[in-house]
Amino acid sequence: MKDERFDTVEDLIHSDLFCEWVQNQKHHTFWQQWQANNPKRQALVIEATAFFTQFSFQKTTTSDREIDSVIEDIWSKIEKQPSIEQSKIIPISDKRKRSIISMKGWRIAASILFLIFASWLIWENTMNVNTIYATQYGETEELVLPDGSQVVLQANSTLKVPKDWEEKSARKVWLDGEAFFNVTKLATTTTTTPIKFTVQTDDFKVEVLGTQFNVLNRLQHKRVVLQEGKVQMQLANQQLIELNPNEMVVYSEQQKDYEKSRVQASNFTAWTNNKLVLNNTPLSEVARILTQNYGYQVTFSKTINQAQTRSTLGVLPINNVDELIRLTEASYEVKISKEGQRIKIQ
Repeated sequence: MKDERFDTVEDLIHSDLFCEWVQNQKHHTFWQQWQANNPKRQALVIEATAFFTQFSFQKTTTSDREIDSVIEDIWSKIEKQPSIEQSKIIPISDKRKRSIISMKGWRIAASILFLIFASWLIWENTMNVNTIYATQYGETEELVLPDGSQVVLQANSTLKVPKDWEEKSARKVWLDGEAFFNVTKLATTTTTTPIKFTVQTDDFKVEVLGTQFNVLNRLQHKRVVLQEGKVQMQLANQQLIELNPNEMVVYSEQQKDYEKSRVQASNFTAWTNNKLVLNNTPLSEVARILTQNYGYQVTFSKTINQAQTRSTLGVLPINNVDELIRLTEASYEVKISKEGQRIKIQ
């Protein structure tokens, strides 16, 4: 089957492969595999599916009585279903915004609701719905997965867990951001064979049986640090790398290559206790935390060497931005100014 890229909603809409899947349920195996390999693009599938659904509805004329009957049926089904919000994205900070629809706009709102629910039914029938845990900037959270494994999710990160995870013979999660995993050893009910636990990213996956490790998966920063046990890391080119305790693999997406080294793993997991351990740590690492964990835009003056390090041991708090900035200035002998969401190091 032709290997196509689908980077936009338009790519999907203009694809015969996608049209035949939505309209006639063909190529189901292909789309299941594609969705598993492209977890970040599921929103595109929902939007493109809704387009086709709306297009097909516009071809028929429905009376007000029929619309009222359908709406009543939809609400009945919604009340019987688990929360749609919970089956997709669960924000750690539950700050939901609600809006009130006026009676004047009810007919339009009802039509939109009908389209959304119809699209959701297609989504339910064609995809494995996932639970997605999400943290905001400046927020970390501890999670317990269905198998008892513990996860500390870093700020500005998402973790996707299949809804039918407990029914599968393998445990697999998808990570975008950073997380520390303490995996529970688990065997099937019928055999003593251990069940693998896999952390999947766009560029690599990490397979374990029971261990403690840290995964960072952000833009130009991708690394795995093993604290306890043993893990196997598989790159996109199928290359396998085994890690022992206190080993780290840094992956370069641009060069499609990696570097393996010995480290003190606890230095790289100290963030779970809101600390950054300074041990030949470059100034650019502090900038990365300010950017990726807090959403600041960080710039350096031309006189500043971003690779400069502090040779002596030290600890910086990372749960308070102002305190982090103050101690970074003293540790690296630089001046840092903050205005809104912009930070300049000079």
